[in-house]
Parts: sequence; structure tokens; C-alpha cells
Amino acid sequence: MKTYKYKLSYADAAADFLRKVTNSVAAFTDEHDKFNMLISRESDSQAIHKILGRAYTVLAKEGEEIVGMASMDKDGSLFLLSVPDGDRYDKVSRYLLGALEKIAEDNQIHTISVLPTQHSEKVLIKFAYLPFEGGSEDEDAINGSLLVKYIESVDEKKMGDFSVKRYKLDPNKRISIEEYSATVPCSVLGIASLFVVVLIAYAVFHHFNSHGEELPRNFKIMAAMVSVIFAFAIVYFSLHIWYLKKLKQTLLTMDVTNAVITDLNSVTEVDIIRDNDGDYKHDMKKRVSLTYSFYDADMRLRHGSFSSVQKFSDFRFFGAREFYKGQEILIVYNQEKSYILRKYKLLNTVSEESDRGRK
Repeated sequence: MKTYKYKLSYADAAADFLRKVTNSVAAFTDEHDKFNMLISRESDSQAIHKILGRAYTVLAKEGEEIVGMASMDKDGSLFLLSVPDGDRYDKVSRYLLGALEKIAEDNQIHTISVLPTQHSEKVLIKFAYLPFEGGSEDEDAINGSLLVKYIESVDEKKMGDFSVKRYKLDPNKRISIEEYSATVPCSVLGIASLFVVVLIAYAVFHHFNSHGEELPRNFKIMAAMVSVIFAFAIVYFSLHIWYLKKLKQTLLTMDVTNAVITDLNSVTEVDIIRDNDGDYKHDMKKRVSLTYSFYDADMRLRHGSFSSVQKFSDFRFFGAREFYKGQEILIVYNQEKSYILRKYKLLNTVSEESDRGRK
């Protein structure tokens, strides 16, 4: 399923669809009333198109079939939400409302207003349309039942020509995120193992060349210290492996989608060090802080952030990832958190759920 901006070529098919499917929101103005009268009759498609063409109108399609339509006027009044009844009513409505919200963002419309019917009120509230706080307590007043959705403005240049995609992670492959690094536990185990190997090599050398003499006392003290450090490293690394397994299980329960980096700040620090041979070595650290934006399963715009210190030596890249403003990245998310994926393998299925009304 994809959402598309309404255009003249859809006029006849859209009119036929609207005559068959009930509009599930109420009218705001006389023009909206006129529109509802037009779609309830065998009216000329051009008369219906004249109103739809002046508004922000989107339609949902599966293949060539229209499965839903929605429209709001230039001030953000939602006057059309036509979706067939059934199990897919919520899903199609979500796509349409999400596309209109993106159009509202692009056109600096800060509030979408709607008068729901009993049929649409539940789904609108589900997608964060709230009772108008300034409404009258008079039951006959229009604003007494008005629902509004407050739109968070986003710079269109930051999001670019963005299409929302949904993915599935391969549970049989390694999964890691930028927010967690295995560098420290692996380094601790590696250094401890190196000391153990050196001590073992010295003990073997001493055994074959000492003619039965005992190992020096200092060696025994050193061996005891290294044993404690190595035991600590093993426990630390084991906890790291356990954490990675738990983390992978958690990540597999989360949704996967694409996001766009909307803001990025970086500060580079360069140290010039002279080594024992008299050569100069450049160590560089780049401190990166970024913000990204994405649309969740309910087509709500959300934001996440990430910061890290990227290390280079002689300006050679050491596994750190380069980020830039406008870059499209993959993330995992749930209701509370989101993380940037680093190592992963995707299943072959990719769902491009909505082009956000840009087509």
C-alpha cells in the first residue's frame, strides 16, 4: 500500500470511490457541506475534483485500486476521511492521516482540526487527535466535539525526498548497534591474555633452562596478579557475551525502519606525537553528536540522538562510522527508545509502506 497526492488523472476513479464509501468526518464549512452533497449524488466528477483540487488531498492505493481517501483545506481543516469498513479501517486511516500530517509539516500548518463522527472518533483519538482544550461546554457548539492534532514543524530540507521503509532483521546473524561498543571488554580480555601468554612462555623457558631452580618469587607474585586480572577479564567478557545475547533478543522485538540525520555537530582534536624513531604520528579524535528523525508504525514523527568519539591514527579510519547531515540510516525502535544499527543482516523482504504523499 502507498499514499499519493491527488491529481486530475484520479478524478473519475476518486469520484466513483467516494460515491461508494461513506465520509467518516463531519463538515466544517458550507463548502464542505456542498462537497458531501456532491459525493452523495451521481454528480459530475469535475465538480468533485474542483473542491479536492483546491485542498490537500491524498489517496491510498493497492496496485491500481483506491482503498482510501482523505483531504484537508489550506488551514488544516480535515473534511474528508473515506475508508471502507472492516479490519483494515485503522491501517488505511493511519496511512492517510500520516501523509496529511507530512503535508502539514511541509506547508507550516501547525494544527489539523477535525469534527469526527461516531465512526471515526476512536481511530482519530488513537492517532493522537485530542479534544480541543478551548472548546465550549455547550453540547451544541461545534468546538465542543472538535479534535486537533498539533504538528511538529520539520525543515523539509532535513528530511529530503523521504520514503518510509520497514525491514526485518535476520535473527540468525549478528546484530549490533552504534550505542554499544565491545571495544573495552575485548581489549581487557586481549591484554590479560597477552600477559598470561608471556608468563607461560617465561615459565616454560625457565623450566628448560634453570636446571631445577625454583621460579623467582617476583614471578610468583606477578603470576598471582595476572591470574586475578585474567579471571576478572573472563568474568567481564562473559558478562559482555551475556549482555549481547540479551540485547539481541531485545532488538529482535523492536521495529526496523529508515531514518534521516537532521542535525550533526562534530569537533575534531589532533595530537601530534613524536615516536622513538623521531617520526611524527598524528592521533585524531572526532567527537560526533547527531539527531535523526523517523516515522514510527503509527506514522508519527519521532526523533532520536546519538553521540560518540571516533578515533583515527595518522588519519587512518579505525572502524568508526562516518555520519553526515541528510544521511539515511537504519534504526530499531519501540515506544520508548531507538538505536542506530551498526552490524546486521536484513531478510529479503522490504516493505515501502508509504511515500508520505510525495508522489
